[in-house]
Amino acid sequence: MNERTSERIKCGNDTDAVRPGQGIIFFGAFGVPPFSHEDDPVRAVKAAKDIYSGLMELGYQSAIGVCTGNVFAGVVGSALRHEYTVIGDTINMSARLMASASTLGVPILVDQETYELCRLRIEFAALDAIKVKGRSDPVPVHTVVLNTNTRSRRNTLHAIVGREREKAMLRTILSSLPRRDSFAPPAVTAAPAQALLLEGARGIGKSLLASFTAETGRSLGFHVWSSTCDASHKLTPLFVWRGILLHLFGLGGCSGGSGASSSTGGSGNNGTCPANASPSSSAGSDDSSGGSSSTSGNMTPTAYKTLLERLRTEVDSSWRTYLPLLQPLVPLPFTDSEKAAVAEMSLSERTNVTRNLLQYLIQAHSSPAPLVIIIENIQWIDSQSLALIVSLLEVLKSAFILLTSSELPEQQRRERYEPLLSLPNLKTYAMEPLTPEEAMRLVGVLVCLSLSHSLARARVCRGKYSPQRV
Repeated sequence: MNERTSERIKCGNDTDAVRPGQGIIFFGAFGVPPFSHEDDPVRAVKAAKDIYSGLMELGYQSAIGVCTGNVFAGVVGSALRHEYTVIGDTINMSARLMASASTLGVPILVDQETYELCRLRIEFAALDAIKVKGRSDPVPVHTVVLNTNTRSRRNTLHAIVGREREKAMLRTILSSLPRRDSFAPPAVTAAPAQALLLEGARGIGKSLLASFTAETGRSLGFHVWSSTCDASHKLTPLFVWRGILLHLFGLGGCSGGSGASSSTGGSGNNGTCPANASPSSSAGSDDSSGGSSSTSGNMTPTAYKTLLERLRTEVDSSWRTYLPLLQPLVPLPFTDSEKAAVAEMSLSERTNVTRNLLQYLIQAHSSPAPLVIIIENIQWIDSQSLALIVSLLEVLKSAFILLTSSELPEQQRRERYEPLLSLPNLKTYAMEPLTPEEAMRLVGVLVCLSLSHSLARARVCRGKYSPQRV
C-alpha cells in the first residue's frame, strides 16, 4: 500500500494521514507551490484511480473525493508547535465528497470544477446532485469510470473545428512519405525523415492535430508510435520512450509509460490502442501533459520473459551485451551475469549507450512501412530524449516525427530546442487562434455537445446508478 501510494502521490505535493477509529483517511494536495503544474486536477484524479485500484488489489475498500479550488497553503501554529498545511473550503468539500462516495457506493466523486478541467482526458459518469453539509444548494458531482485508461482519440478525422490549413499541411507531409506498396524509385523511397514542431498556447488544439496525424497515418498504412512527455519526469532520462519500446516489439497492449500508444493501419489491420491522456472533444482543446501510467501496464512476467528471449535472438551481437541497460525502461528479467556486464559503466556512459541502443532498435523495426512518431508536450522532454529525436532525424528514412510544445519565451525556447532548430529537415509552425468564423462554429458545436450531455445525464438520473448501464 505504501509503495502504491508513494508512486502515485509523487506527482502531487503534500500528503497527510489521519487514523480515526473507523480506518485511515489519507489526504493529498496537488498544486502546492512551488511545485504546481497546469494539469494538477488531472494528476489528482489519475492518482485517485491508481490508489483505488491498488487498494482493491490488496483487498481494501476505499472511497475518494477530489475537489479543485483555492486554498491557503503555509505554516500554521506557534513557535512551540507548527506545521505546513492547506486550509480552505476546497479541503472540506473533498472530505464531504469522500463521505458521499462511500454512501453512494461509487469509488471516486469529483466536483464540477474538477470535472470541467479533466473531462477531455478522463471518462466520467454524471450523477444526481447531492446535498452536503455546509451547502444550502445541491452540489453537482461526477464519478470516475474505472477500467478505462483515457477517453479515446478516435473519430477526430472529422471532429476538428477549423484548422483546415494545419490539416492540409499534415496531409501533404504524410502523403509525401513512400507507402508500403509504393513503386517509387529507391532514391525516393530512401528520402530522409521529416519533422514538424507544432507550437501553441494551451488549449489551442495541438493534441487534436496530433490525433488527426495519427489517424491519417494509420489510414495510409503507416506505423504510428505516439507518446506524451510528463512534467513529473522531465529529468528522467529517456522516460518518454518507455511505452514506445514495448509497442515497438508488439507487446504491451494499451499499456505504456507517459501515454504511449502504437498501431499500424492498412486494409488488413486498422486497429488502434487508445493513448493515455488523450482528448476526444470536437473543440480545439489541448492535451497538456498528464501523470504517468505504469510502464508495465498489463504485461505479465511471461510476456517480459518472451520479450527478453526475442531480444537475445534478434538483436545484433554487438548490442546484445548492453541489453540490461533497458531495465530502467522495461523491467526485463536479466540474469546477474548479464547485469554485471554493464555494472561498471559510468552514469553518463550508461545513458549515452542506452540512447544509442534505442536508436538501433527503432531503426531496425521501422521498416518496411513508413513510420510516424508523435511526441507531445516536449516542453517537458528530458535532454537525452531530445538528443535521441535529433539522432533519429539524421538516420531515419521514410519517416515523419511530429512534436508539439506549449509556447515558451523566445530565449528559453532557443536554449531548450537548439539541437532541433538547427536541423534542416525540421520545420516549425506556430498555431494562431481560431478565426471569428471558426470560433462561431466551435461555439455551435459546444452548445450541441452541452445539450447532448444534459440529455444523457437526465437519462442516467432517471434510473438507479449502475456502472454497467452508464
